[in-house]
Order: sequence, then C-alpha cells, then structure tokens
Amino acid sequence: MSANLNTKNKLQKLFQLTAGVSAFAWIVALYTLWHRQGLLAEGAMKPSFCNMSSFLNCDAVALSAHSEFLGIPVSTHAMIFSFLLFLLSLVGFFNVLEDKSKMPSWAAKLLFALSAIGLIPTVYQAYVSIFVIQALCLMCLTSYILNLVLFALSWKLKVETKSLPTESTLSGFKTFSQVSWIVVAVVIALHFITPAVMMSSLGGAAAGRVDSKYIELVIQKTDGMTPMRFTDDGKSPSFGAAPDQAKLTVVEFSDFQCPFCAKSAALLPSLLKQYENRVRFVYKNYPLDASCNSEMKHSAHPLGCKAAKAGVCVHQAKGNAAFFDYKKEVFANQKEMTAESILVSAEKHSGTSRADLEKCIEDPAVAQKINADVAEGSVAKVQGTPAIFLNGKFFESGPQPVLLQAILEHYLK
Repeated sequence: MSANLNTKNKLQKLFQLTAGVSAFAWIVALYTLWHRQGLLAEGAMKPSFCNMSSFLNCDAVALSAHSEFLGIPVSTHAMIFSFLLFLLSLVGFFNVLEDKSKMPSWAAKLLFALSAIGLIPTVYQAYVSIFVIQALCLMCLTSYILNLVLFALSWKLKVETKSLPTESTLSGFKTFSQVSWIVVAVVIALHFITPAVMMSSLGGAAAGRVDSKYIELVIQKTDGMTPMRFTDDGKSPSFGAAPDQAKLTVVEFSDFQCPFCAKSAALLPSLLKQYENRVRFVYKNYPLDASCNSEMKHSAHPLGCKAAKAGVCVHQAKGNAAFFDYKKEVFANQKEMTAESILVSAEKHSGTSRADLEKCIEDPAVAQKINADVAEGSVAKVQGTPAIFLNGKFFESGPQPVLLQAILEHYLK
C-alpha cells in the first residue's frame, strides 16, 4: 500500500469506529421499531421509559402519522441506512488490511456521500418532531446524534484517503461478486419484512389482524351510536383544546384499579397529543367499587374509590397537570397499589399535608363529585372500564391504537 504505516493504522481505526457507530445506530433503530410496533400491536401497558414529559415523549412520536414514510416505518429506513454504512465501513477496513490502495478511497467517498444524504431526512425528522408533533423521542434524538457523528467520521475518512489512488464508483461496484450482491439484497429485503414479523410476534391482534374493512365497520358502528351529553364544566380533569374550540371531545370513564384502564392511560395521552389543538380529553371516574358506586353490587376493585377520591383532591388542589401526573404515577404502579401508596402519590402531587388530604378525601363534596361521574356513566350505560366516548358516541373497541387512530382521523377530517 502506498500510504505509510501511520496512515494505514489511522484508516483502520476510523473504519472500525464508523462500523461500530453504524452498528449502534442500527440497534437504536431496531429498538425504536420494536417500540412502535409494540404500541400498534397491543397498546401500552405502561408508559415508555423515555416518556419523561409531554415534550420528551417517545409514544407520541411513535404513534404519529409521521412515523411512516411510503407506508414503511421510518425506523426501518434508518436500519437499512445504518446497515449500508456498516457494510461500507467493513469493506473499507478489510481493504486497508489487504493493502488495496484504491478500495479504501472508493469506500470512504461513498460513505461520505451516503452520510451526507442521510442528513436530509435527519434534519427533516427533527423539525417535524419538534415543531409539528411537538414531542421528542429520546431514541430518535440518539439516532440524530449518531447520524451527525457518522457524517463527521465519513468526512474525516474522505480527507484521510484523499491522497490515495481512486477508481470510479462503477469499477468499485464491479469488485463485488454476484454472491455478495445477493446477500446484501436478501439482508435489505429482510429489513422490509421485519415490521410485520415484529407485529405478529408481539401478538398483533389490534394491528396485525385489523384490516381496512374491519376499521370501516368499527367507524360505521360508532357513527351509528346515539350521542350522549356529558358535563364539561371544568370540574373534571381535562387537557387539549378548549370546549368551544374542540372538533372532537373524548370522554373516558375509568377506574384506577382496572388493568385495561392502565393500558388506556398509557396510550391515550400520547395518541391524542398530535391532535391537541383540535381534540379535548375529559376524565370521568367510574370506580368498580361498591363503596362509592351505587351501580356496583360488590367491590371488584376495593381501592378504586379511595384512588378516585384522592384524584379529585389532587385536581381541586393543583389542577389538571397535577392530576394527570398523579394518574400516570398511580397507573404505572398499579400492581403494587395499596391504600398507603395512593395517599403518598396524592400527597406528593397535591402539595397538601397528609391530614389535609385525608380530610379532603372524607369531604362529602368529593363523594358528590364521584357520584356525579357515576351517574353520568350510568345514564350512558357504562358497564365496564375503560369506557371511551367520541363526541358522545361510545367507542366499544377499547384502547386499540390502530382503531383509535383511524376513528380519530375520521372525526377530524
């Protein structure tokens, strides 16, 4: 090789580093795809680890219509992009080892070209995430940073190989055998079927087996429902558009001890965020606990009323944001729920003392608020939780992401 030993060692390290970063970027994209397909297949049993706030919210980004391009998840495109960079890095590295002076230069130039092109969707996705969806996924942010690092590394490789002999791109392609091209094509093809395989393995009843005809039937059935009228006077927790500006109002009757309500609680805020200027969400209590729900003959969830009353106290003390933080925490720790854990969460989010909190929970006015919610649910013939109503019409399919997103789009078009 015409380059000196120092240059050879530097090129080896750069190609190795580029391959390592590409591999890590591929893993990040794979996790992002798995997270998205899991949400679509079975919803969310609890919020993602990177749902840190309404802005730092992986679920909101994953459930956005912008998470696909040409009908293929953006994360799949990212995996293919990372794989190609990884492959070119290996080609360059092994040709440095074999003292082929032309191939490293060709591989470096192609690496630079691909990484530069990759900056275009990177910048676009970042813009859409921050200014359109108004939420940022930490895994996506990691991908953006890795793409910038890959661009910097490929630029460095291009500079380091500038003095080496080069050959045309066509000549470089001809150095690969037919078998090599077949292997690359097969690997890329496997990337395209990965989303469907993931959906199936994750138990995709809500997505893998929900076709367009079934979605149309659900929409038709929901449209045919008699709309109910619910009180929205600011006394119930809510978020999104103002009552007079909302094109769609989503009312949910929920129980803090209900497992399916926990799934809905993890899904709905992220799903509705992308429509927050047009959609209003209103939370209603319907604890399956006979101690505060006269419709119940026995207490299926004996802590339901206590959690509901504590939530009312949090809302009265600190408003909507504090209530939804309380709701998120209680549902996230639902399996370990105790009377004490409810009080600890409510005390934390209400900012009141334990004595004042317990006094609030025992206040007849709080019981009256729960009774009012239950009475509205009774009139609407709520028989279980979660019960979701879209502009007063019962959505009986429950918290299924694909169906919910389709019907939201239907009402907002």
